Amino acid sequence: MASFDLKRPPSALWLSMLVVWSFYCPGSAQQLPGNAAAHQQLGYRFLKSQQFDQAIAELREALRLDPDVPETHNALGLAWVGKEDLNGACEEFKEAVRLSPRYAEARSNLGLALMKKGNLEPAVDELRAAAELDPSSSQTQFRLGLALSAAGQQKASVAAFRKALELTPEFPEAWNNLGVALARSGDLDESVAAFQQALRIRPDYAEAHYNLGRGLLNKGDTEEGMQEVRRALQLRPSYIQAYTELGRALLSEKDADAAIEEFRAALRLDSHAADARFNLGLALLSKEDRLNAISEFQKTIEVRPDMPEAYNNLGVALLELGQLDDALLQFQKALQLKPGYVDAHYNLGLDYMMKSEFDRAITEFATASRLSPDEAKYHYRLGFTLAKAGDLDRGIAEVQKSIDLNPDLPGSHYVLAGLLMKRGEQKAAAQQFQIQARIEEATRTQKLTYSQTVLHIGQGIEAMNDGNLKQAIIEFQQAIQFQPDSVEAHNHLGVALARMGDQDGALKEFQRATELEPNDPTAYNNLGGLLAGKGGLEAAISNFEEAIKLRADFAEAHYNLGLVLLRKGLRERSMVEFQKARELDPRLKVPEL
Repeated sequence: MASFDLKRPPSALWLSMLVVWSFYCPGSAQQLPGNAAAHQQLGYRFLKSQQFDQAIAELREALRLDPDVPETHNALGLAWVGKEDLNGACEEFKEAVRLSPRYAEARSNLGLALMKKGNLEPAVDELRAAAELDPSSSQTQFRLGLALSAAGQQKASVAAFRKALELTPEFPEAWNNLGVALARSGDLDESVAAFQQALRIRPDYAEAHYNLGRGLLNKGDTEEGMQEVRRALQLRPSYIQAYTELGRALLSEKDADAAIEEFRAALRLDSHAADARFNLGLALLSKEDRLNAISEFQKTIEVRPDMPEAYNNLGVALLELGQLDDALLQFQKALQLKPGYVDAHYNLGLDYMMKSEFDRAITEFATASRLSPDEAKYHYRLGFTLAKAGDLDRGIAEVQKSIDLNPDLPGSHYVLAGLLMKRGEQKAAAQQFQIQARIEEATRTQKLTYSQTVLHIGQGIEAMNDGNLKQAIIEFQQAIQFQPDSVEAHNHLGVALARMGDQDGALKEFQRATELEPNDPTAYNNLGGLLAGKGGLEAAISNFEEAIKLRADFAEAHYNLGLVLLRKGLRERSMVEFQKARELDPRLKVPEL
């Protein structure tokens, strides 16, 4: 069957820490008529203690007695913010500004309220005016940066955040959002540095860990990126976007099962989390679980009917099941929502080709090739279909173009050879067959290496379970000969050597496993157990803690950490770890103290 294009949308927007609202409470009552001052001060006190209904009542009474006090209108606007009534808040902030046009605090609050309502242009105007009135306010510069970034003015946003940081260098939210704006501008190196600055000031800043993780992942640093996202989850276990981002990273590493667990964790927190639901569908589709993938894509569409990627991938799953008409409708819906969606054009072309509607298929493949001229598979599929439709010369030209772009494109040399033979070019066809044969031989060698590695690991585990440790060691060593970078083989060899009493050999294997895969919690747990047995308790604790950092639900690591803490006499800490281990795995028994 033809290959289809699975397409995911960009992950959720980089999170920005929301700012606090500006509120100045005078130290003494203003000279207001009657009891207005008393109601105003009481309203301020209720506002500061977040008793918003009482604050509104008192501030309204103060304004009834004296309606022309801008500070009272500003405070009432903040009370409406507390009640999540942004319309009411904007009216009060506007009145405060009308009464006192140079009232910087009210303008700043009005700008923030307008931004929260999505009225970005007037929000930017108000915040710029506030910044001019009070150029020493880092908070107003920060708000201006947020509004500009939301409006897509990333260069100006970066300047505003930098100004905020000139005024207040130790401002972690400003560093975080500077990183967001830089990332949106495509400056990944600078954005990563900004997130790191935010974390230098506030190490427990979950959003900055998440954003740093995303930045590192976008730079191709998968291990460090996933580690930062996991740190965000440790700090905030309810962080839905972090579960989704971690799942996406795992899926890109071809670990669909682990990815599925992360997406489901996000959905347990919010069953309407469309990004998590969509990515769960992708992961299931990658495992060829098409029926469940279809269900997830349909649920995604229920929540986000304007998401073209969901329709496209629903079409892919239906097409793989042979439901060509239903798939075609989904690709067309994707293109209605997103004209020029290259993957949907390509998939629609595949659908038409499978229905033998070659002219329509050629139109879609040609569109895909025009939209993405450097994508080899679009030219390959266009050439193949042109040849099927009888245009042999154009077909050969397009397949040759695909090979020029990607000489290793699967099947392309074989198809070109067949087309050349049809045109009577036997010598050229023979050359293409020879190239295809070399590619297939290299692929077979790679597959053989992997299969032999898996075979020896399986035989080693079986031998170890039977108590034949010598044979197990031989099998794991042979697995490593076939694939020297197999973390699993090094881990199992370390376990077998440790059981044979070769502590030094086991230590070497566990250390090698952590070098090959710094994010493998099993390797750190094994290394910790070995070090504990050799009396290196502090090093053992460090390794168990690293294992738990990488996988918070690792029951065995919690239990082993508890044992080592108990040996050091740290009973309270050990009991915490034993209790956690027991919660995760009831089969683990707390030792008698």
